[in-house]
Amino acid sequence: MLRIVILFVSFILPTEVLAEVRRPDPADFSDHTVQIYMGDGFGEPFSLASPGTNADPLLESWGVFLQSGATTAHTVVSVRDVRSILNPPNPPDYVYSIENGSPVGGDSAGIPLIIDFRQLLKRAALRLSGGPQPAVASLQAFDRGGRSLGTISGVPVRSQESRGELTEIEAVDGLISKIVIDYGASPFPERVEALVLDPFVPLVFETYVPQVGVGPVPEILSAQGGVYQSSIVILNPTNQDVEGVLQLKTGANLPLALPVKGQQQGSQFSFSLRPHDRVRFETEYAGTEVLSGYARITANGPVKANCLYHMVDAGNPFEAAVLSEEGKNVLVAFVEKDSNREINTGIALVNVGKDEATIRLFLIPSGVRRELTLKPGEHVAFFLDSFFDATEDFARALKIESTEPFVATVLRTWKGLASAALPVSSVQK
Repeated sequence: MLRIVILFVSFILPTEVLAEVRRPDPADFSDHTVQIYMGDGFGEPFSLASPGTNADPLLESWGVFLQSGATTAHTVVSVRDVRSILNPPNPPDYVYSIENGSPVGGDSAGIPLIIDFRQLLKRAALRLSGGPQPAVASLQAFDRGGRSLGTISGVPVRSQESRGELTEIEAVDGLISKIVIDYGASPFPERVEALVLDPFVPLVFETYVPQVGVGPVPEILSAQGGVYQSSIVILNPTNQDVEGVLQLKTGANLPLALPVKGQQQGSQFSFSLRPHDRVRFETEYAGTEVLSGYARITANGPVKANCLYHMVDAGNPFEAAVLSEEGKNVLVAFVEKDSNREINTGIALVNVGKDEATIRLFLIPSGVRRELTLKPGEHVAFFLDSFFDATEDFARALKIESTEPFVATVLRTWKGLASAALPVSSVQK
């Protein structure tokens, strides 16, 4: 879980420490240290993954990227522990480790595990484990420019039957962007049971719900009336505790104060979540004005959110839900207009970058293009047919490009009411 990590362990000093990196004192780790581990024990409810899982996308959500020269993926493996030498006490029977990929034939000698970090680190610690036999590891750190910060060599690695010890590394001159772990001539792949990250600045993860709306349903859409409400559910998919803030914003990037069930009316709400837990913020708006905007969610772990747009009309719910998104520069979506079925497409865009964004929308394959600009934090929503001045029906792909990161919601509408969220796709990570 996400917590202050004070590492009370005994260490075997390495045989060689270059001047640029050192083994820091455990008390040097800051109060925004993050410990990432795959999980302990079969059936453990807070395990991040099960054996055989590809570890890459799991760690990428934390801004940690694995690479090597091997031909197979980095996978999660389960290794039996010996209880008598484990730390902390009362451990499970099994631990999960990240295993370096291996080439065809299985000999991993000379193929190091390379770990890149999106956020620069002041210091880090790694719990390493080996194969059937012990090994000796070296840890080399690099800065963002590729400059070697130094190497800690001669690090003993116990066999897979034993739990590894934490090995810390701190750059004396610079910040760590990459760590290369090498078991040298050992034929067995590198394994990491846990990563402890001490970033230069605290980790902050952002995700956005590009459209939030409340208010009465216009009579032209429903003669019987009705009320739009929005419910935002924030989920912690990790095995760490997380804390965060939900902010509601207007299209002009100003606070959007709304009444929320169980809360005082406001535009900002704090939350704290245990692993795999969730919290729901449901509006209870009864005003006569339509209010809309978006939601920004920040946390110290990679949370996800979805927003349920729901309308009660004559006792019958009318709902559509969308997932939160992180900023991208290119998105592609399916869009449609069908006059006979009264189907249209609504789009909401938010510039989540730091500068003014020029956003271009292309209907494919027609090549019709429109362009708009959004200030940082600005939000806009529109029906696609009016934006493109489309008088004829269409069913096409829509490509959206931006000079700044943006998020988008694409909604299929029926008689002007949101009926389904249409997926948006990007090749960007």
